Amino acid sequence: MKREAFGALVVIAVGIGLVDPYACVQYSSGSALAREVPARERARVLVAVRRALAMLPEPRGYELDDESMTSGAERTAAWRGSAGQWAAPVAARAERAFEPPDPDRSDAPPALEQRVFANSEVGPPSGLASETGTLRDFPIPGASALEATTAGMDDPPGGRVALPAGPAQSANALTIIRVLIADPSTERAFRAAAGPGSVAARPRRAPARAGSVETLVIEVYGGRRDVEGLARRIPALTLRRLLDR
Repeated sequence: MKREAFGALVVIAVGIGLVDPYACVQYSSGSALAREVPARERARVLVAVRRALAMLPEPRGYELDDESMTSGAERTAAWRGSAGQWAAPVAARAERAFEPPDPDRSDAPPALEQRVFANSEVGPPSGLASETGTLRDFPIPGASALEATTAGMDDPPGGRVALPAGPAQSANALTIIRVLIADPSTERAFRAAAGPGSVAARPRRAPARAGSVETLVIEVYGGRRDVEGLARRIPALTLRRLLDR
């Protein structure tokens, strides 16, 4: 699949509400103002998300889309001038996509995307959950994960998503698994928010530095069978070592 076609697929998916690929938002920081983060601190978090992305297993039977590999860090983070300290660490992200070798086949799975976010607090994968009305815990040792899928759903009003008609369609049904690696209280809040919407903001301590890595979110989007198979191989315990303790 050409890069243009892949981009069009993502735009269509977002447009019909299947997936919000950029649903991550930074932690709430109250009345704190944005302040530019030193380059070395931005680089520290950027290295972490790039390393995390490199640790993710590649899907079997897909080809990496080199043009899809991107990464970046925010230039600013929340700063509390009255206290003379950072209110939140700087956020960063990295992503890549894989294409099926023969995308024009009628039974070809959709492109598979992997995204990593650092220092962003997320709710459940609400795009697909809003379509299916279902969201479930997905077991990954060493992390908390939630899954939403269109597999087995009834036709929603207006027929925006078709019911998978057989095993092949069910295996390729659009699915998103969002994995959170963080401190225990943040992971508990994530699991408790198993429904549309964002995790409620919670009080938090000031980070030790603007380049602290406090949370990692790994997001996998594509056909259900391959997304679930890849998510089970995510090395959560190894990824957890990237967090600042």
